[in-house]
Amino acid sequence: MVDTLTPAQRSALMSRIRGVDTKPELAVRRALHAQGYRYRIHSRGLPGRPDVVFTKRRIAVFVHGCFWHRHGCAKTSDPKSHVEFWQTKFESNVERDHRNQALLIRDGWRVFVAWECEVEKDETLFGRLADFLGPPRLSEPATRQSGRRRGVHATCNTAPSTTCPTRTSSARCGWRRWPRHRART
Repeated sequence: MVDTLTPAQRSALMSRIRGVDTKPELAVRRALHAQGYRYRIHSRGLPGRPDVVFTKRRIAVFVHGCFWHRHGCAKTSDPKSHVEFWQTKFESNVERDHRNQALLIRDGWRVFVAWECEVEKDETLFGRLADFLGPPRLSEPATRQSGRRRGVHATCNTAPSTTCPTRTSSARCGWRRWPRHRART
C-alpha cells in the first residue's frame, strides 16, 4: 500500500504520537488509584522510565503499546513502506525493553508489563496486577498533589474561615500563616 500522505504530512502526524499519558496508561493509573494504590509516574532515575513506580515496594509497571513494542497481537501490524527502517526501529525498541527490564531486575526491582490490548479488553489484567502488587498499604506516600486542597489547612484540615483546633487561642487560622503557625503550636 502506498502512503497517501506527503513526507511532511506523515512526519507531522507521527510527531503527535504521545510517549507518555497514553489512554492505556491513564486507564491503568486510574484503576490503581481507585483501588487505593499510590505511586510515582515516569521516574527518570530508573532504566526505561517506568510508567508507574512503587518505590517502597520496588515495583515498576510498564504499559506498552502493542504496535511500538511488538506484542504480536492483532494491533501489531507491519508498515508497508520503509520496511527496513521500521524493522530496525522495532527491533531496537524490543531490545531496549529487555535491557531496561534486566537492569531493573538486577537492581532488585520487580517488573510488570501491561499491554495495550490487555488494558482495553482483558478484565483479568487489573486482578493480575493487584495480585502482583499485593494489598494497598495505608502508609504508602501520597502522590505530590493528593491531600492538598485549595483553601484547606494541611495540618488540621479546616477551612480558613473556621477556628483552627491546632491553635491554643480561639483566633482564626489565617491560611497565609499556616507554615509559620505549625511551628508555634
